[in-house]
Amino acid sequence: MKQPFVHYYDLHPTQEDLMGESVAQSTLIHYLLSVFTYLFRTTTCFIVSNLNLYQRRRRYEYPLAPDIALFKGVTIPNPAARECHSWRLYEPNRPPPQVVFEFSSEETWKTDIEEKPARYAALGVQEYIAYDPNDPPRT
Repeated sequence: MKQPFVHYYDLHPTQEDLMGESVAQSTLIHYLLSVFTYLFRTTTCFIVSNLNLYQRRRRYEYPLAPDIALFKGVTIPNPAARECHSWRLYEPNRPPPQVVFEFSSEETWKTDIEEKPARYAALGVQEYIAYDPNDPPRT
């Protein structure tokens, strides 16, 4: 039996995974997931947090894992089945998310503002929202 292809970072932590999230980030992510789930309850969509996104079938490709990703027109039959470890854009019927949210931390704000917009645009993401919940905001 042929073994399924596995991306390295679906089994190992990324640098962002090792950082964890602040209380401000975590609270905001959970709140917005609830709000979006309610707002899009009658719409076919998939709303998820921290799901690895891969553009190519490369074992060691470093994924993007947005704090929140909104995929309009996508249905996951049983999201609680633990079968969806990542989103592989190279597979059929796997569009990019239309909207991505990143909530910055002291360690990530510069990357969130300077690098990630172009990386997400290259994937086909239509809207990228970066928010700095820090007080005061990083500059």
